[in-house]
Order: sequence, then structure tokens, then C-alpha cells
Amino acid sequence: MGKLTTKGIEAAGEGRHGDGAGLILQATRGKGGETRKRWLWRYRFRGRVREMGLGPFPKISLAAARAKARELAALRDQGKDP
Repeated sequence: MGKLTTKGIEAAGEGRHGDGAGLILQATRGKGGETRKRWLWRYRFRGRVREMGLGPFPKISLAAARAKARELAALRDQGKDP
């Protein structure tokens, strides 16, 4: 894990930007023209691909999003649906 940096996130334009291990920063343009950024975790459980929202950036930092993704992956690896 670790393709993104805080500086890169702040400069990121619209689209999805992967950090690795299923962690994604999704940036969308709001009605006022501002770019909104939020964290997603994409994972596979019992053959189905799912996405879970982890919260907005910068309220949820890069380090916190990575930690949450690792925590959720550990649950999935134990056979539990996060």
C-alpha cells in the first residue's frame, strides 16, 4: 500500500485515485465548482465486489484511511463481512 501522498491527494483532480490494497480516493466536482474527496475501500467477499465509504478527506487523513482499510481487510480475511 502507499501510492498516494498527502500533497498528491490535495492536488488530485476528478476521478478515482488508487492507493493500493483496495483503498481509493474518489474526487468529484461539486455544484459550486469545488472538488470533494472521499475515501472508498473496494473489496471482494464471497465472490462479490463491494465498496465501502470510509469518510471524507481531509477529515479522514491518508494514514487513518489506510489503517481503517487494513482493519476491515483483517475482518474479511477472518471470513466476516465488514
